[in-house]
Amino acid sequence: MTARSIRDPFGRPLGPPALLSREERVELLREIADALDAGRMPSRYAGKYLAGALREWLRGDGDLERLLGVRPSKGSHKRPATVLRQQERDAMVLRFAARFVSDRAAVLVLRGERSCPDELVPLRDEIAVRGAPKSSSGITKARRRVSRHRDERASCTVKP
Repeated sequence: MTARSIRDPFGRPLGPPALLSREERVELLREIADALDAGRMPSRYAGKYLAGALREWLRGDGDLERLLGVRPSKGSHKRPATVLRQQERDAMVLRFAARFVSDRAAVLVLRGERSCPDELVPLRDEIAVRGAPKSSSGITKARRRVSRHRDERASCTVKP
């Protein structure tokens, strides 16, 4: 989220979706898809965001990706699917690392240098399939990305 966006005490955006970061808009679209897939209505905010972009697109006002605000910047290869995969992978890595005394201990298990607890084997295997980092610095970077996302979602500051 940009520094200009405003959030309520529960972390829900109050300003227009145009003030959200690209990653947050991708997350909003994922939330909409999850709600619809489960037979629920998305939140009012999410519904208005999607409906506004679809109306503009139906009027012929441009590319849907641009109207939704999820188009990667010029030269970027970070498509919305890539953003979601990275968020999911980071969350898995941190869930795995949290079960150990240190990131270093988690890394030794990820590298196969120490045995993995039976209950973590499926998570370790999924992490390996997704190409997650097998280093302490990789875990630290995942933690920073997740922390930055949380900090941005909780932010209630406004900058002109």
